Amino acid sequence: MNFTELLGMSFQTIQTEQIRLRKLKRDDAPSLYNYYSNENIYRYLDWNGPESIERSIEVIHIWNEGFEKGWIIRFAIADKMSDEVIGTIFLSEFEGKRAEIGYELSEKYWHKGIMSEAMNEV
Repeated sequence: MNFTELLGMSFQTIQTEQIRLRKLKRDDAPSLYNYYSNENIYRYLDWNGPESIERSIEVIHIWNEGFEKGWIIRFAIADKMSDEVIGTIFLSEFEGKRAEIGYELSEKYWHKGIMSEAMNEV
C-alpha cells in the first residue's frame, strides 16, 4: 500500500521541545556520514551506513524518492537550535494501518530523551 495515499499528505515538518523532524536535504550529507562513521550507530542495523559523503547524497535522494513513491517516510532528526541532522527515523513496510519503524541517533545525543520525543511524534 502507498502510505502517501493512505495519509493524504505531503512531507510534514514536526517540532518538539528538543528536535525538528523534517525532510532530509542534500546539505545534510556530511552530518549523516559523520554519525554513521561510528560503529556503535550501525552495529545492530542491516547496513553500515554510507561510506562517503557522496554516497550519503545518493542515499538521501533514494529516501526522498521513496517518499514520493510511497514506500518509506524517513525524517531527519535535526537539533532544534542548529538544524544539524543528528539521526533519522522512518516508517516503511506499510500494510494497512501497520508499518515498520526504524531509527538511528548520533551517540553524542544518546540518553537525552530525543528518540522518545521522535517516536512519540512519528
